[in-house]
Amino acid sequence: MRTVVSDSIEYAVQPQDAHQDRELLAKGFPGGVFWMKHSVPYVVFPDWDYAERWGAGPVRAVHPYWPVLGGARISDTEFRAKVREIRGI
Repeated sequence: MRTVVSDSIEYAVQPQDAHQDRELLAKGFPGGVFWMKHSVPYVVFPDWDYAERWGAGPVRAVHPYWPVLGGARISDTEFRAKVREIRGI
């Protein structure tokens, strides 16, 4: 029996435009911990058991352990800079 393993454990949240991205970045991420995995920024909310992938395309909800396993913790400033670079905002 073959087992297929995929690292694509994401599902779509509402698609956003650059204006919405700027608003979300301005609000901040209370309780969020920032991670980088495969050059993609993630924000993990440990108290909510929830995480978001802020790569190219819409923000996607991911399993909260995904960015932590094999990722590197980054600062809020590094997270925001990477998001602005990727999204061109």
